[in-house]
Amino acid sequence: MTTDPRYHSLASVLSNEALEYCFRLLAESDVAFTLSRPRSSKWGDYRFGRSIQPAITVNRNLEPPLFLMTFLHEFAHHQTIRDYGRKVPPHGVEWKMNFRSLMLPFLNEESLGKTLFPLIAGHMQNPRANISADQALYRYVLDQRNEEGTAIRTLSIGQRFYFRNEEYEVEQPLRKRIRVIRTRDQRRYIFQPLVRVYVGEPQ
Repeated sequence: MTTDPRYHSLASVLSNEALEYCFRLLAESDVAFTLSRPRSSKWGDYRFGRSIQPAITVNRNLEPPLFLMTFLHEFAHHQTIRDYGRKVPPHGVEWKMNFRSLMLPFLNEESLGKTLFPLIAGHMQNPRANISADQALYRYVLDQRNEEGTAIRTLSIGQRFYFRNEEYEVEQPLRKRIRVIRTRDQRRYIFQPLVRVYVGEPQ
């Protein structure tokens, strides 16, 4: 058995089949990997530079199918830069092609489970930079987390709410987003419709 810490980090989350697959990608590319504490703003990231070792982090609290998808999302960045250089868009056609190719062996109900298979399969038709842009998959995640608060899409124009201890006001629903104004400085922001917020005192 390998003593590589990358292997043991992956083994704490992934099934045997996914573990061997993902570790082989790391080992053949010499990409660093670490588990991350849960982050609300992202599930994973990929870092690279001319003088640093390429590195992937993934949140340790993701359930296995979502962990696998996130890991391969990030590894697709490495593969895209390796194959096409640094000038291609980070989530462009080349990245999407690589991501789909990496996920293909696991796009089945046996690997992803009955509930997540159709959601992840739908996501892979047009992968996004951020999971919150995929309403079906993002709704599943929020339901699993059982987060408190109210979905911002249920609020009316002009209604005020709190998000991360800041007060905002709903300005205008857009086609797939909602534009809001932060009351203390009148700066505008774009929110996903399913983001949970608090009406009343900040939480």
